Amino acid sequence: MAQSDIAFSSLQLGQRLGAGGQGEVHRVQNHQGMALKRYFSPAVNADSLHALVRFPDSLDTFGRASLLAQTAWPVRRVTDGGRVVGFLMQEVPGQFFGRTTAGPKLRELQYLLYQPKPMWGDITPLDPVGRVQLAHGFVRLMRTLHDHAMVLGDISMTNLLWRPGQPPKIFILDCDAAHLSGYPPVLPQPETPGWEDPNKPKTGMDLDTDCYKVACAVGRILSAEPEIRPGEPLQPVPGIAQNVASLAQECFKDAGGAHGTRPSLSRWAQVLTGREMINLPSVPPPAPAIPLGLADIDRRGQRGTVQMPPFGGKP
Repeated sequence: MAQSDIAFSSLQLGQRLGAGGQGEVHRVQNHQGMALKRYFSPAVNADSLHALVRFPDSLDTFGRASLLAQTAWPVRRVTDGGRVVGFLMQEVPGQFFGRTTAGPKLRELQYLLYQPKPMWGDITPLDPVGRVQLAHGFVRLMRTLHDHAMVLGDISMTNLLWRPGQPPKIFILDCDAAHLSGYPPVLPQPETPGWEDPNKPKTGMDLDTDCYKVACAVGRILSAEPEIRPGEPLQPVPGIAQNVASLAQECFKDAGGAHGTRPSLSRWAQVLTGREMINLPSVPPPAPAIPLGLADIDRRGQRGTVQMPPFGGKP
């Protein structure tokens, strides 16, 4: 159940973990495993942030646990003087960091899109099977959002983290860019260059622009090409099963279509398990009943009667 707002004055801030154009992130000392994102701008849409905080409660038990384990989702609004100034979220789990020659670094998606370098330290790109599994895990998580009309919005190689494993896991940052379809985000959202939907409608980011960006992410994970765009020829890395590669190439091509025509997340899930979508023909309506006449055997005359003895008597 979503918790109530919490006062900024009650938080004991620790290490500053990062900063961006909209706010800065600090570890919270008196809430173990939690971090605060405090906005620079006072123009926060408090209602939209409240909707994000309440969203996990709209999911079933498995969906809620999956969302909170794989994202830095807003879990409590933070207020200061009656004004919403930020939110609490889960701190990034340690498994999503790698040890580079420059120290610990978030294992961002970009480490799957470029050729390895010595400075990457222990960060080793996934093998072909791991790439397919990671892409599938990302699509499953996005389906949870889309099944409940939640638009993620900002998808890029710096806010998608991963860790190796059987299977590999995904972790998503900057989830306050998410918003319910048809409603405004917490703050106006800039788009990451190279990930923007060229056919984005004037109304802004929606479920279909998400589908375009999911295609970007999946195509780039499978091909290790950091700039490939939906609609362009996709060449998955060697070692990916041929049926998955062929289906992904077709789906990626279709994802470059007009707004409203992009492959659904259900289709991508089918692709990444190597199964083709089966388009079943629509079932025709039942034919009207044909009135049938009586067969000759049913054309009986008046029935006779049988005299029964009184109850308890003898025949």
